[in-house]
Amino acid sequence: MYYADSGFTKLFVTNKNEIIYSQAFPYRLIKYDAKGRVLKDITGDVEFDTHHHVEYIREKGWVGVRSYPNPPTGIVLDVSINRDNQVVVPYLNQDQDFFYIDIYDLDLNLISRYKMPYIISDVKKGEHIRMGDVMIDNDNYLYTSVQSKEDYPKVVKYKLIFE
Repeated sequence: MYYADSGFTKLFVTNKNEIIYSQAFPYRLIKYDAKGRVLKDITGDVEFDTHHHVEYIREKGWVGVRSYPNPPTGIVLDVSINRDNQVVVPYLNQDQDFFYIDIYDLDLNLISRYKMPYIISDVKKGEHIRMGDVMIDNDNYLYTSVQSKEDYPKVVKYKLIFE
């Protein structure tokens, strides 16, 4: 959980039977052929640290873990392919105040990056989204579940307009 967020929601297969895997910490995309050979391995080129820093602490006879950024939200939230055969990668900065979407071609060359203020959940109110619970569909709708300390979990939907 701390290093890779390796759930199968982070995998997809292209129309050429290639597999693309995304990793939550650090921002990383790996492309494999059908036989499992690595074709391309990139680390997202962003202006902030995308690693998950973990410190093991020992206090009064117990061992604990302190991490930054705090779970349950990762940096890379999902990876998908849109109807234009482009790889779509939504992610957050560590302070969770900006939401980004990177668009790649199938060779994992960055085409465009979108940055917007993060409004999906309010960290100050104890709200958060869970890793793996973000999806962008072929019609550019973003879906995610928002967990809250004060309210029931809810699913939110946003229409993304890429300009």
